[in-house]
Amino acid sequence: MTPIEEDLISAAVEHAEIEKEEALEQARAEQVELQAWTERSVRMVHYLDKKFSEAEKQGERQLSLQSLVKDKSRRVVAGTFFEFLVLKTKNLIDLKQDEPYGEIKLTKTVCHTCSSFFAFF
Repeated sequence: MTPIEEDLISAAVEHAEIEKEEALEQARAEQVELQAWTERSVRMVHYLDKKFSEAEKQGERQLSLQSLVKDKSRRVVAGTFFEFLVLKTKNLIDLKQDEPYGEIKLTKTVCHTCSSFFAFF
């Protein structure tokens, strides 16, 4: 084997090892991210997926907090709003309120529609 061939083989092995390390690091990062999700947040993601699908069938692209929590207890309303804030920090939904004490509207973000992300749940 020539020195050039040995260098090529060595470089290929080193490249494969680097790719393997990067893949392991990415898998660890994804695992940490998944551990950061609470069961409640996961349930809220699935609930919102269902509600967004229903709204899209009617030609709507937004959901209203008020319509989602209508006739619910204060505790449920507060918990729902908290989960919305959690999902907002993870860039899964956008929240908009045009005026103080006004209607709070939810829209999906690009991240929310990534089916590969939700395959973990």
